[in-house]
Amino acid sequence: MQYDLGHYSAYSKSFLLKKYNDLNHAKTIKKMIRNEMSFFGKKILIIGGSRGIGFLVTQFLCLAGSKVISTYRMNLQELKKFKTKLKIKSLKIKKLDVNSNSDINFFFKNNTKFDYLFYFPTIKIKKNNSEKFNNVYYDELIEIYIKKLNLVIKKLDNKKIKIFIPSTH
Repeated sequence: MQYDLGHYSAYSKSFLLKKYNDLNHAKTIKKMIRNEMSFFGKKILIIGGSRGIGFLVTQFLCLAGSKVISTYRMNLQELKKFKTKLKIKSLKIKKLDVNSNSDINFFFKNNTKFDYLFYFPTIKIKKNNSEKFNNVYYDELIEIYIKKLNLVIKKLDNKKIKIFIPSTH
């Protein structure tokens, strides 16, 4: 799926690998990547790379030979386990909470040049636990998600960066 974000272009693609949390599938992942787009040697930022699809993409791209910075807000353990167990030297792990503008500003003081950005953050919204998920809550979540993405994009130096954003469409 192609997106247009001002001077930026974005592309999303789905990945599926059974038992992706099982780190013994490195050979299978490497074989699958050879049939995908070439990410070898590319500098990649994965925001929200410590869980779920972000963690899966982190594994794929590290094994594809990319230079990856994968961020986490709270879940450092899985990234460390992956890096240590498979001896991944091209993976840098950094803390980034996109819910905090000061965190975003601090992170991007020294990290601005990337070939690709994968955006999988977990956005926090203060919500009464007794409330049910509804359209108003969803609209608020999407608005914050896009605002934070725009703030991140403004911090990047590369105007030709490719941005991957998950989509349900």
